[in-house]
Amino acid sequence: MRNTGNGAALSLITKKSTFAPFTTNATGQVPNLNASKVDGVTANQIRGHYALISIAPSLAVSHSSGGVNVANPQTGIYCITVAGVNPTNTVATVTPDYFQDATTASATAVQQAIVEVDSVPAFCPTGTFEIRTFVSHVNVAGTPASTITAQAQPFFFVTPQ
Repeated sequence: MRNTGNGAALSLITKKSTFAPFTTNATGQVPNLNASKVDGVTANQIRGHYALISIAPSLAVSHSSGGVNVANPQTGIYCITVAGVNPTNTVATVTPDYFQDATTASATAVQQAIVEVDSVPAFCPTGTFEIRTFVSHVNVAGTPASTITAQAQPFFFVTPQ
């Protein structure tokens, strides 16, 4: 089929709009085929959300896909709201930002930033992800052997929706 005019090269019309216009047994990709939706979902809806949550000089969201907001109700607790995302229907992944966090190591002590998602929020309102941040202090030579304290830490946040 070759289109030598200005209109569509092919039009497929079904008796009902709910019927598939065609079927195939092929698994290969078609070059230059454009689709604005997959199963009724746009590309923007498929793309996940992400952000860098910084703490210095003040609480901020950056490197974000958009629609990510954060509150910090108390030390080491962050409530993240993602536009159009229900935390009860998806997951979040978090990791410390080594460039800005408290992770250090020396011959006598190690500090490690820890960031975790709390799947049963105690401090954040419904509809938000609760993220907790800590610092683990380990004395290599001496006491106390180790402590973990809630402490503000910068982190990356990702969710698939």
